[in-house]
Amino acid sequence: MYLPNHGKILYDQKLLTQEEIKIQTAFIPCDIGLYPLLGAYDHINLVAELWDMKKETYKKYKDKVVKYLKKLNLNDLDKAVEEYSSGMKYKLYFSLMFSRDIQVLLLDEPFNVLDEKSQKIAMEIIQSVKSYILVIFSSHQRQTIEQFADQTIVLNQEKTGLDLRSRY
Repeated sequence: MYLPNHGKILYDQKLLTQEEIKIQTAFIPCDIGLYPLLGAYDHINLVAELWDMKKETYKKYKDKVVKYLKKLNLNDLDKAVEEYSSGMKYKLYFSLMFSRDIQVLLLDEPFNVLDEKSQKIAMEIIQSVKSYILVIFSSHQRQTIEQFADQTIVLNQEKTGLDLRSRY
């Protein structure tokens, strides 16, 4: 099977650089990586430093992360992440990535570790920005797909190879 190793990405007929793509895209995998000895505020500071946020951008970012954490009922912001449940870790990572100023959100098996109430809240948060952020996700959960997707592409591997089917 051929895998692309070069190409161009255009957005609004503008060629994007790799750096622009990194800045404008957030990826939330199913297996998230956080530093176990750091708390939520430490992670907020770390992400702000890694993305080289200026002072005025940092304040807005931090407020947004805390707003989403409270909405998702994560209140133990000073506790070390190693003491968090899987769901709490996901809420933190979700809030850290989603609060950046992005245009594309990529999710791999979203919300699997969240309880039903938190799943609903996370979906509502994403639904509220779908008019100006492109959301792409992969999932095996039929319920998530049916509740969340405007368009779907089903990938099936059969004897004949890759079969892409769309539902709009």
